[in-house]
Amino acid sequence: MVSDFFKKLHSEFLEQKLEAELELKNINIKLNENQKFIQKLKEEDERNFNAFSPRKQNSKLKDNIKNLKNEQELLLKSLEEIQIHLDFLNQRLSEFDTFSKELRSKYFNEKEKKKIDLEGLKDVVHKLEFCVQLTQLDPNRCKLELMSIIKMFYEIIENFNIEKKENG
Repeated sequence: MVSDFFKKLHSEFLEQKLEAELELKNINIKLNENQKFIQKLKEEDERNFNAFSPRKQNSKLKDNIKNLKNEQELLLKSLEEIQIHLDFLNQRLSEFDTFSKELRSKYFNEKEKKKIDLEGLKDVVHKLEFCVQLTQLDPNRCKLELMSIIKMFYEIIENFNIEKKENG
C-alpha cells in the first residue's frame, strides 16, 4: 500500500519532468525562431535604409522587432522558471531513488534477520527435542543441553533488543 503510493508519486514526478523537458525544448525552439525572425527584420530594415537616400522608416517593422524582443524576454523568464521546476523535480526524483534504495536495503536486511532468528529458534526446538530423549538416558547431558538452550535464548533476545534500539 505504501509502496504503491510512492510508486504513484514517483511516476507523477517523472511525468511532470517529461512535460517540463518538452516545454523547455519547445521554448528553446521558439526562442531560436524568434531570434532568426528578428535578424531577418533587422536586415530588411537595413536594406530599406540603404536603398533610399531620404530614409523613410518602416514603423511596422520596428514594432514587430520590439514585440518579438518582448516575447523573447517573456520566453526567457518562462525558460528560467521551467528550469527551476525541472531542477526541483530532478532533486525529488533523486531523493525518491535514494529512499527506495534504503527501503529495499532495510527490507532485505530485516528479511535476513528474521530468517536468522527463525533458524536460531529452530535450533532451540531441535535441542529441546533432543533433551526430551536424553532425560531418561543421560540426565547430566540433558542438563548441559538445557543450559546451552538458555544461552541461545539470551542471544536471540539480545539480538532482538539491539534491532529494536536501532529501529527506534
